[in-house]
Amino acid sequence: VSQSRYAGSEQHVYELSKGLVLRGHEVVIVSNTDKSSEIVKRSEASGIVVIDFKRYLKEGAGKVEIVHSHQYGASYLCRSKEEKAIQVSTIHSKCILDEPYIDRGIYNYIVVNEGIRDRWSKELRGQRVEVIMNPIDRKRFRPLSIGESFSIEIYDEIRKRREEIRSYIIYSGTQDVS
Repeated sequence: VSQSRYAGSEQHVYELSKGLVLRGHEVVIVSNTDKSSEIVKRSEASGIVVIDFKRYLKEGAGKVEIVHSHQYGASYLCRSKEEKAIQVSTIHSKCILDEPYIDRGIYNYIVVNEGIRDRWSKELRGQRVEVIMNPIDRKRFRPLSIGESFSIEIYDEIRKRREEIRSYIIYSGTQDVS
């Protein structure tokens, strides 16, 4: 995990790790976020070990059996340090800024929808690729009821305050754009 915000990739890593721990697996999240970040707090509260990259490189590199990476830097680093481990890499985005690390030594790629698979199909040609939708915490999120719609009134409010706004970019991804 490579950012201090708790966004989609971080939530995915947390939910996946929590599920693996519940099934009896030993899980360690390697992160370069500080101890006050949301994913670290949630993970540690759930009994999941979180270590930073420096500690991983010093104490853990080469000792891992299975690596599941979620971002370019993590995929590259793990592939270079964990040559004997089975590596799986999840691709969360179609955005060129989130370009996946492609390596023939990665055992399996997971994409979170067909659109992402289609976007990276040329780069992933010859690789094992599976579409596995992101898990959803049904206690936190619920489907919309019939007749209910996503509230976009927030955009109307912004427009009222700033008349010159004509278009919006709604961003979802792993890059820190602030």
